[in-house]
Formats: sequence, structure tokens, C-alpha cells
Amino acid sequence: MKRIDIYFVLASLCVSAVACSVRQEIKRNVPQGWNTVSVHNLFTFDAPPSINEIPVQGIDSLVGKYEIDGIELWYDYGQYSSTLEEYSDHPGYMRQKVTVDGRKADLVQTNDGHMRIAFSGVSGGSTLTLSASYSMPSSGDTVRKILESVQFAK
Repeated sequence: MKRIDIYFVLASLCVSAVACSVRQEIKRNVPQGWNTVSVHNLFTFDAPPSINEIPVQGIDSLVGKYEIDGIELWYDYGQYSSTLEEYSDHPGYMRQKVTVDGRKADLVQTNDGHMRIAFSGVSGGSTLTLSASYSMPSSGDTVRKILESVQFAK
């Protein structure tokens, strides 16, 4: 009987490992009336019309910052962009493998108002990371739609 229990546990772990490694293809779902924001002809993303760009200065990468109805959104495009591990100790930390605009990415979300997506190997070994912070839980859906709307210049 114990041998069967061990096999069941091992089989369950294998199934869980495979399920966690499956990459989800994200289909664009941009709400009507949103604006497309172009970033230096490298990539675009869609956002509500209330988006405001905030001037920032990067050191070793291309960076930008925006505010949208209580959401703070920023991007970092360069060789030293985020690994997405900064929030691994936050409550509800969840990392998901996704594909957006045909590119592999990692999407990280926490229960305390943080969401990020990172595309590795974008151009010449660079990484594009888009990050968002928000205080209202209802903003999570808007943030996810913004992050999933990324399209790279062809």
C-alpha cells in the first residue's frame, strides 16, 4: 500500500511540474477607446486615454514612466533589466510563462499591487520589462491588459 502512495505522490508532482511550465499564448484584448503608445519605434502598448508620460532619466538602458488613473507604469529596455525576482517575497507572488506578440515572456503578479512582464533576448541580448504598481485591486485587470498589449516593431 505504501508503495502505491509513493507512486501517486511522484506522479502528482510530475503532472504539477508540467502544468506549471506550460506557456500560455496571450491574445490581445484592447478595450475600445484606448490609445496606442509607441516607444522609440521599438515597441508599442495600449493604455487608457488618461495616460500621462512622466519624464525620467535612465543610466544604462532606455526607461520611461507613465501614470494612468492611480496606476504607475514604467519600462526598462536594456541589458540590465529586471529578473522579476524582486517581488518573490511579496504576498501572492505568482510567476507565469506567457507568449505575447509571438515572444516568450514571464509575467509576475502579487496580491499587493505589483505586476510585471519581462521579454528576454529582445534585441542584442536586451530585456524589456514593463512594471506596474497600483493601490486599487480593481486596477489589476487594466494593468494586465496594458502588459498583454505589447507589440514589437517588425
